[in-house]
Amino acid sequence: RPALPGARPALPGARPALPGARPSLPGARPSVQRAPQKPKTTTTTLYFGCRARDVDWLYRERMQAHASAGLDLRLAFSREDPDTKVYVQHLVKEDARKVAQLLSDGVGRVYVCGDGANMARDVHHALAHSLVAAGKAADKGAALAALEVLKKDGRLLHDIWSPIDEYED
Repeated sequence: RPALPGARPALPGARPALPGARPSLPGARPSVQRAPQKPKTTTTTLYFGCRARDVDWLYRERMQAHASAGLDLRLAFSREDPDTKVYVQHLVKEDARKVAQLLSDGVGRVYVCGDGANMARDVHHALAHSLVAAGKAADKGAALAALEVLKKDGRLLHDIWSPIDEYED
């Protein structure tokens, strides 16, 4: 399906982070495709998740090519280790300081693509966790309020699919 209007960085120097799961990555593809052409002062981080790299990692070669050209590619494969499931939100929490800086620098943008019933909600909470862990928000309530401001400012965008329209914070 076509990407949402305004779902691409419009500002020079915008630094997107693109947490998402396999089914809806095509909506974020134009941002990823532009990543290698961005000036060296910007960074695009793609948090990509699917069940197994050898089964359902679509666009693998393209992502790896962009990673070779400077894309910060963070991968989560939830079914490769039977003892530990790794999801995108785990990587976002690991990168809390970097993510919080992106969210609070006035330029960074976040595009969440994928399942709205689970993944989008969990990534939303991981973003809030990042703000608190990095000292950019006093508590979870303040972090969730900051994320709402980012939504209103068009810096936190969602391209999600789900049987429900909204998720609860």
